[in-house]
Amino acid sequence: MKKRIVYILIIFMFALLISLPFIVWYLQPYSFMNVWIIDKTVPNEDYREHKGLHWILNNMKIKNELTNSNFDYKLDY
Repeated sequence: MKKRIVYILIIFMFALLISLPFIVWYLQPYSFMNVWIIDKTVPNEDYREHKGLHWILNNMKIKNELTNSNFDYKLDY
């Protein structure tokens, strides 16, 4: 019986350890920044060159100061 409780406790601690970065990210407040993305070398309009920059801005929880929303690679260019 005690071994079972120890195993459950170990599994719970492992799950908590894995989910801790997600919990910390979720609890961080958003910050606002006015960002200009200017690139005149894009030959077509699929904006794949800017998806990485928008992903980084959204992952760092930075919102667009003007629209008060997350950055969208189709609109914020």
